[in-house]
Amino acid sequence: MFMADRIVLMRGGRIVQTGTPQQLYCAPQDPFVVTFFGEVNRLEGEVRGGYVHTAVGPVGTQLDEGSRAQVLVRPEALRVVEIEAPASHEHHSHVLMARLLGRTSLLHLCVHGVEGQEAHMHARVPGVFLPQEGQAVQVSLDPSQAFVFAADDDAGELL
Repeated sequence: MFMADRIVLMRGGRIVQTGTPQQLYCAPQDPFVVTFFGEVNRLEGEVRGGYVHTAVGPVGTQLDEGSRAQVLVRPEALRVVEIEAPASHEHHSHVLMARLLGRTSLLHLCVHGVEGQEAHMHARVPGVFLPQEGQAVQVSLDPSQAFVFAADDDAGELL
């Protein structure tokens, strides 16, 4: 991506998307394009009122009302903030594991949404951020790095 002016991304002998590195990374037209550039979190839901309601909040979409959707979220799209520990983790997001990777920290999270959704997600945060296992956190989403597709679109193998 650093050296290219344009990229042609192919899968199974057919062109999936052509464009600048920024276009492919920021405006993928296919789930495969999202997964091609690295690990993603995969969430599913139903479109209601123009949004897919996920454990990390609503994500806007143009898909038809009532249709099933998949939401692909890059680990760097998650913002994680430690909060005061509630009495129980049953309905609160919390840290399952934190590992330092050098320039970034990788968090495994159990995320709970306001509508009762639960998801195991990975977050990649800059610098040294190593909350203890079980630490209660607030997780929010940068919607520019969340991509919605019809649930039956094939993302290939998710990394």
